[in-house]
Amino acid sequence: MGFLNPLFALADSLTSVDDESGPSFGLGEPAEDSELARDDADLSGMWVSHVAIGSIGASLDHIIQLRKLIMRPESAVTINAPWTLMRGALEPAAVALWVLSGKTRATRRTRAARVLHHDYSERGKWEMEHRKQPEAGRTGKTAQSRLRLLR
Repeated sequence: MGFLNPLFALADSLTSVDDESGPSFGLGEPAEDSELARDDADLSGMWVSHVAIGSIGASLDHIIQLRKLIMRPESAVTINAPWTLMRGALEPAAVALWVLSGKTRATRRTRAARVLHHDYSERGKWEMEHRKQPEAGRTGKTAQSRLRLLR
């Protein structure tokens, strides 16, 4: 599986490991005067940057787990199972790319809002199905409604 080494190297370049807290995704907040920071302006917490950072973080998480699975000494990698983790890495990376590749600020904001709207919709379904409500903060349904108001 040496063909995955460039992917693992890329993941290493975006992460660091602290003995106490484990892996840290070194993406940080957007630079103060960056296009991404301007995309986030006046969005009341529904930020383009958080969609991108969260998506890239999810991708890195899957890549790190894939490497742990296939690089361990007693590894017995099956033919199909690693590709599930690869899909879990590719899909959120594609979401980040799609959101950030919008040519205009309005397009990037709209795309981020669509991602958040879908995520909150799915969270609301889960909350209803499992009769779980967050102890603090907004429910998925409330957050989804708030997004409709920002449009």
